[in-house]
Amino acid sequence: MRLGNPRLLAGEPAYSMQANAAQREYARRRAAAVAPYIDQARRAGAVTLAEIAEALMARGVPAPRGGRRWSPAQVRRAMLAATQVA
Repeated sequence: MRLGNPRLLAGEPAYSMQANAAQREYARRRAAAVAPYIDQARRAGAVTLAEIAEALMARGVPAPRGGRRWSPAQVRRAMLAATQVA
């Protein structure tokens, strides 16, 4: 038994570029949706990435992969992606 998509060729550059572009676009849209919550947390006094992560969790904002916990690294990536949108 072979697992995976038989039409997807391993190492095919065109498929890889298409998948990467779709993932980047998803990250940009997600960052744009989370940016207002990050701004609210900063206005409320959150200074560090960990404090912003705590504020996002307290508000119930889902993490990038759908989980409940935000890490400081995820907050940083969301902030960087949000600046690339603007």
